[in-house]
Amino acid sequence: MSQAGILNVKGDGTSVVSTLTGNSGGPVPPTASNINVVGTGSITVVGTPGTSTLTTELTGLTNHDVLVGAGTATITSVSPSTAGFVLTSNGISADPSFQVNSAAGAILTVTGNSGGQESPSANNFNILGSGSITSVGSAATETIQLTGLTNHALQVGAGTTTLTQLATTATAGQVLQSAGASADPAYSTATYPSTTTINQLLYSSSANTITGLSTANNGVLITSTTGVPSVLPDGTTGQILTATTGSPPSWVSPATSGTVTSVSGTANQVSVATGTTTPVISLIGPYSPATYTAHGVLIGEGTSSIVGVGPTATAGQVLQSGGSSADPAFSTAAYPATTTINQVLYSSAANTVSGLSTANNGVLITSAGGVPSILADGTTGQILTATTGSPPSWASPATSGTVTSVSVASANGFAGTVANATTTPAITLSTSITGVLSGNGTAISGSAVTQHDVLVGGATNAITSVAPSGTSGVPLISQGSSSDPVFGTAVVAGGGTGNTTQPAYSLVCGGTTTTGAFQSVADVATGSVLISGGTGALPSYSAYPQISGLGIGASPGSTAGITFNGTNFINNYAIGTFTPTWYGSTTTGTTTYIAQVGSYTRIGNLVQCQFQVVGTAATGTGNITIGGLPFTINSSNVAPVGTILGVGGAALIWPTGTTMINLEGNTNTTTMIIFATGSAGNFGGFQIANTSFNYVGNIIYQI
Repeated sequence: MSQAGILNVKGDGTSVVSTLTGNSGGPVPPTASNINVVGTGSITVVGTPGTSTLTTELTGLTNHDVLVGAGTATITSVSPSTAGFVLTSNGISADPSFQVNSAAGAILTVTGNSGGQESPSANNFNILGSGSITSVGSAATETIQLTGLTNHALQVGAGTTTLTQLATTATAGQVLQSAGASADPAYSTATYPSTTTINQLLYSSSANTITGLSTANNGVLITSTTGVPSVLPDGTTGQILTATTGSPPSWVSPATSGTVTSVSGTANQVSVATGTTTPVISLIGPYSPATYTAHGVLIGEGTSSIVGVGPTATAGQVLQSGGSSADPAFSTAAYPATTTINQVLYSSAANTVSGLSTANNGVLITSAGGVPSILADGTTGQILTATTGSPPSWASPATSGTVTSVSVASANGFAGTVANATTTPAITLSTSITGVLSGNGTAISGSAVTQHDVLVGGATNAITSVAPSGTSGVPLISQGSSSDPVFGTAVVAGGGTGNTTQPAYSLVCGGTTTTGAFQSVADVATGSVLISGGTGALPSYSAYPQISGLGIGASPGSTAGITFNGTNFINNYAIGTFTPTWYGSTTTGTTTYIAQVGSYTRIGNLVQCQFQVVGTAATGTGNITIGGLPFTINSSNVAPVGTILGVGGAALIWPTGTTMINLEGNTNTTTMIIFATGSAGNFGGFQIANTSFNYVGNIIYQI
């Protein structure tokens, strides 16, 4: 096979092509001096006899189409579409297709845990948190995070989407305990060990302190004279655990010999022979009968002889108590030796107790001869019906009947008439009472009703009414359980304000108590800001508010902050302290300090520091270096310059030709050097000396 899919098979007069070999299947010899080279699937082979050439080519191609696999040997194509459309996958079970591209890298849909796919609105998706989850956007990043977390605190479910905080305990070793299904878990008062060793027992070594008790092989748990538990190690084989009054028990070897001093029996019951040497104990007579009967039952007779109750010839009879004054005896009736679940026992014959088989949802009935049985359940709605001389049975109740007479008795202000009293009665009631009818258990009376009144329950089941207010919109207000409601101003406890009027454009504020009437804060000039008056006073408007603890932006460390003119912003303000250090730039050495004091103020990315460092000796070498600045100096700006003043200690050695002393910050570090300059362009650093020093300084730099 040559390039371009053309197969050339040529003879040179001396050699002959005897086989062709493909990708698989092995060598193929000719048949009748010919080898067929045939395509399959989307490939065909075209022969040109004049040039002795076979050309292998794809079939069914269309100009500009995209080729797509359609099987192991077949290729199909996807026709081009509108210019700018992109070839888009339709999954592993379908060919791709050209589709519109909404935007480069655009997200077309978002799918959550539920609710299906969501499409953007105005090219935007809102990703919002719920409950204890919030979302924070910055640049092209959306961060989903929990809110209100406290370091080391446990999170406890407070609903389907909300977490609450379970504060940490100050005492190590306390464990979290359930408070039941209706309350949050809580830490125990008692502390538990964080580790245990194998086989340890836990006990309270003191109040609310659980400690591990070391174990011992083959031991016994005992307590000391003060109740402290411990494991008594195993004793010697044969020893027994022996009590000692006022002391813990211990292992003691038992006595190996002794003397029997006396063994005695009971008259007419037990006999003892050779009582002080090798006692022989046996039951004695007289018996009733004088010998035991096989399968008989022995019965005590107090201090008298033992008697026997012999077995009966009838199996199944049971031994029954004869009361406290008589011997038990076997019953005349025989009982079954086994029963099945839910069986009922009955006498199937005189003195023969048998099991009655049960049935689901049945009723116990008896036959005409008194024999009990379980009547199986009937059809829904059937009732148990008696039939004279036959057992009861399930029967459907009658659905029709005949009315023989219907009449109406006049009482309590009502009267009535009946038409067709013996066939299809039609009853008509009438009354002479007017108003709303109410009964008191013995009579019915009428209460007059006035138009638009509200009906209210009165005493002894009577009905009274409350007249409406003359002002539209006034609500009906409860006056408690002992008085009728009235139309009036809604109080705070009832969901109202307690006010009859409210100044125009004023703010509504709570009253002086939780149920007191609401108060008003009058409106003021445009631009004023409402300022809290504290917990015991109304808020008020202020044209120049002062806000303490101002916090604008997201979380600490974010790029949000206070923005000025829509462009410049400050995202941080902080004050604090730092510890300045004094050492050599070549070798640090050891510095002996008297004082190291530093403070700073940070506004945005600008830091102002002031410091004093005092010491008695410094063994380092190289230029004097002052370290410990609170923030790293920005490396993208020129080195910042500050001021420094010596207020004590040994004098510095000035570099040649210098007269001015300054501080210079080292970019991308938290260090400074003391730098000297002169009028002739001379400059250099001060060398550290192992002498006393006392310097104060100030520097401002960017971070």
